[in-house]
Amino acid sequence: MTKSTGKSEASPHTAATPENVFRYCDQLAALGITPTYQKLTVQFNASNDTVGPLLKAWKEARASANPWQMSDALKEMFAEAQETMWQAVCQLAQSKLIYEMHSLHNDLKECQSKLLAGDEVITNLQRELEAAKAEAKKSAEDCLAQASDLHLAQEKLEQTTHANQQIAELKLELQSTQVKLHSKELEVEKLLGKIEGLLAARGAV
Repeated sequence: MTKSTGKSEASPHTAATPENVFRYCDQLAALGITPTYQKLTVQFNASNDTVGPLLKAWKEARASANPWQMSDALKEMFAEAQETMWQAVCQLAQSKLIYEMHSLHNDLKECQSKLLAGDEVITNLQRELEAAKAEAKKSAEDCLAQASDLHLAQEKLEQTTHANQQIAELKLELQSTQVKLHSKELEVEKLLGKIEGLLAARGAV
């Protein structure tokens, strides 16, 4: 038999040892390619006399081997595929984690903005409450002063013929003042209710 003159496709200087030949045949079989004398002589740059007995030994070993046993070449292919899949899963998980971190950061900024806006509303309502309290206090003081004036006026008007009429007018004025004071008290209660609601909402956040 003549020595093949074809160039090796992978490694022309690889020795045609049983281990190398068997590994190459396993790789071809794993890819669905049938190993032949020609492929082996080209791969290892060896003669048919060298690769022929090795190919025959490989076929006999393959025939006697467990058909369900995975070859080393196939195991290596699966290991590489598993590593590739694992890297892809890790990259996907990392990308998802980065996206979720950005989303949480944006949500945090939004919550902080809402809290600042809530603080501003509470501050304004507290100012309005203080102003309403001051106005209510002044109204109460005015009512007391008017009541005192009314008492003095009653003492004076009792001595005149128009006392009853003037007293009635002062009473009406006092009632009107009391209505105004009651209205102010209702406004104060409403403002207190709003502040309590905002404080409760802020505590929930």
